[in-house]
Amino acid sequence: MAGPTVAELTAIAKAGGGFELDATAYSAAEVLEFADNMYQGSRLRIRNACAWSVEDLALVAQTAPPGTAEFVF
Repeated sequence: MAGPTVAELTAIAKAGGGFELDATAYSAAEVLEFADNMYQGSRLRIRNACAWSVEDLALVAQTAPPGTAEFVF
């Protein structure tokens, strides 16, 4: 079963929701499309974060509200 689309994730983020994603299923570029729509206090947890470059991880962390992005390696 495929995960939600980027449009669906964006809608969830805009509604105040948080979620956990797998870095092997979504690219950092896809996550950047909605990371800035996350509410502070929501959680964006990325599993298998080692699949992305350190630069991509830093960009996602910088784009999301402070304290929102969590990375699991």
